[in-house]
Amino acid sequence: PPDGAPAARAATILVVEDERGVRRSLRLLLELDGHTVLEAGDGVEALEVAASHPGPIDLLVSDVAMPRMGAAELV
Repeated sequence: PPDGAPAARAATILVVEDERGVRRSLRLLLELDGHTVLEAGDGVEALEVAASHPGPIDLLVSDVAMPRMGAAELV
């Protein structure tokens, strides 16, 4: 970070995306930046992942249209 700028902290990010390749790419990029990534293939699975995760989830990154439950319903 530039001088005087606060250093970014690692976050726990839940990535919800029904396309496995897109989800995997997002995970790899975010992990390379030092974040912990949880992933799910749709909204229903995302709720299960969130419920079983012991700590806070700092950010949700989600596809809009997915099978079973889309982003609007998930949020």
